[in-house]
Amino acid sequence: MKTGLPKKMLAFGGLLGPPVLWAAHFGLLYWAVSLELTLAPDAEVSRVLAVVLTLAALGAIALIALNAGRFSPHEEGTELYPFWRGAIRWSAVIAGAGVIYDAMPLLMVPA
Repeated sequence: MKTGLPKKMLAFGGLLGPPVLWAAHFGLLYWAVSLELTLAPDAEVSRVLAVVLTLAALGAIALIALNAGRFSPHEEGTELYPFWRGAIRWSAVIAGAGVIYDAMPLLMVPA
């Protein structure tokens, strides 16, 4: 992957990207619900917004997981290449599960 960023910075961006997306998803979901309950308690915007934000976050996390090999600071074929690729993918799996569990209460319980 040709970018102007150093390889180690790009690697940590790939490793920390999914958890940051998970945290942003959590904050945006509950901000939107609190804003809706404050301004328009009768509206049903939060369910639609929850689905849209959840799908967007899962898509971005999946994109990082699929391109995990590009984020490795080591060349393919070295000993640490599979470690970085696996670490980024596991980070994405855990963040994806977190995103799903963040959205479940909003989709199951009426506001």
